[in-house]
Amino acid sequence: MDRVCAVFGGSRGIGKAVARLMAQRGYRLAIVARNLQGARAAAGDLGGDHLALSCDVAKEHEVQNTFEEIEKNLGRVNFLVNAAGINRDNLLVRTNVEDMLSQLHTNLLGSMLTCRAAVKTMIKQQTGSIVNVGSVVGVKGSSGQSVYSASKGGLVAFSRALAKEVARKKIRVNVVAPGFVHTDMTKDLKEEHLKKNIPLGRFGDPLDVAHAVVFLLESPYITGHVLVVDGGLQLTIHGGAQTALRRAQCPALAGKQRSGRCPASCAQSTRFSSAACPQALLGGHGPAPFSDSRAPDPVGPPRLVVGKEAGVTGTNGTELRCRVQSSGREGEREGRPGETGGPGKEPETRWSAVGGKQETPVLMPPPPPPGFLEGRRPECRLCWTR
Repeated sequence: MDRVCAVFGGSRGIGKAVARLMAQRGYRLAIVARNLQGARAAAGDLGGDHLALSCDVAKEHEVQNTFEEIEKNLGRVNFLVNAAGINRDNLLVRTNVEDMLSQLHTNLLGSMLTCRAAVKTMIKQQTGSIVNVGSVVGVKGSSGQSVYSASKGGLVAFSRALAKEVARKKIRVNVVAPGFVHTDMTKDLKEEHLKKNIPLGRFGDPLDVAHAVVFLLESPYITGHVLVVDGGLQLTIHGGAQTALRRAQCPALAGKQRSGRCPASCAQSTRFSSAACPQALLGGHGPAPFSDSRAPDPVGPPRLVVGKEAGVTGTNGTELRCRVQSSGREGEREGRPGETGGPGKEPETRWSAVGGKQETPVLMPPPPPPGFLEGRRPECRLCWTR
């Protein structure tokens, strides 16, 4: 029986590397991509009798027509690789519905449709192997990639469930979850910042992931498995790697670390640069500490002095007042909302939004003050800095 493999997203990146390995191993390939010229170029580079097709995986009729064309020209598909995917990285509150749907349709629904079409032919043969290309963020999650993480996390859950459904038909379904790999998706990231948090010290190559895909395709006793290929990134993704990723994605954060104005050993007395990415205001753990002494122009609420009141007026006319109170001895030390100053200096900061007759005290750190960012365009799509 001919070994026929359909590689969706096979014109570039990981999919193209998979196709190269499969061709070397004697498979007959259908290179499928949204761009037909790209698919033809990739198939031509492989040599041999391979098929190039165009398909939008989010459209059911196109997927069905694609499998009919493959069966007509190459035979029934008994191997399937889903490597097509897109990302639209952003904080959830700044992500529009169109970007949400495009990621879910391509990354999740598209794989569901191709798997359904492939399984129908594999059941007739009582054999088959499917590998879906996910992402390490689908396993661990990533700030600024909530929708992308959801689409890849859904792909993991779908693949495991499908593996249970079709195991009795001798069909295997697995997932490869790459970390940072040199592809079009990662070309704009600042690699030098990120690779320091990867235990193996480098970004992966598409061929690194392709070897894992081929391994799972050909392993007869593995199904429902998620193989992470990330250089060890998942070991650190809850620590410094998340901070590094935010800095690499955010121009306001690049190159800045702890200020050094207080002892590094005093974790709670850290002064944060005013350009720190305030994702804590959106439910995170606060801005990452910096380690250079430069302090750019203030962003957000003004610097405060213990025992003194400061105020700011938003562009919509809302008045905000803040007073720093110390439970220990007071001094002329400047403070930032939510910061503590070590033994004897623990300022409690409260903001009061004054609107008409009502005054509502809020313990800092609060969400961005009402109207504070109105009329101002943030520099960074992943935080509130401007």
